[in-house]
Amino acid sequence: MGSQRDRHQGAAVPFPAVPLRQRVAQIRYDVNWQGTAVRMQYERLVTRLKLSLEDMAYAHLHGIVDMDFLVIAVRRLLRVAERARDIGCDVNGELKQAIKVFTSQWGQVIDVRNALEHIDHGRAGIVPVQGGGTLLFAWRGEQVDVHKLFRAADNLCKTICRVIEPQEANDILI
Repeated sequence: MGSQRDRHQGAAVPFPAVPLRQRVAQIRYDVNWQGTAVRMQYERLVTRLKLSLEDMAYAHLHGIVDMDFLVIAVRRLLRVAERARDIGCDVNGELKQAIKVFTSQWGQVIDVRNALEHIDHGRAGIVPVQGGGTLLFAWRGEQVDVHKLFRAADNLCKTICRVIEPQEANDILI
């Protein structure tokens, strides 16, 4: 029987005896949802690159909000990938490797998301930087390239889909 981690307590929580096909269907729903959310927020951010200087000043706070939502969607997508790995879909280790690569390159996104979520701790300090076709946000002395983050998240999304596709037709209990 597989298990998942309770995010707040760290205790193992057993998966109910649900057919793998049903659990994979939930992963498919979640990856479609979060993949769409990542793409939508990215497109909203990129659209602002085409604005005039006057309009960009107005859109600055909208950009901050969209970056906030992009980071949340990327974090959720990573959780979907982890769940797909944990329920046994990753028979060849492709998803495990993709998660490892993603977190090694974008692990700070988890810290950024936590800082944005817990603004009462005064740690957010996210500053969007855009111009000349670039779109970055600065955080704690580092810069996150939104274009590169999107490409990495999009690749992770495609990997999740590739890994679960063979399982979507199966109807077995594990």
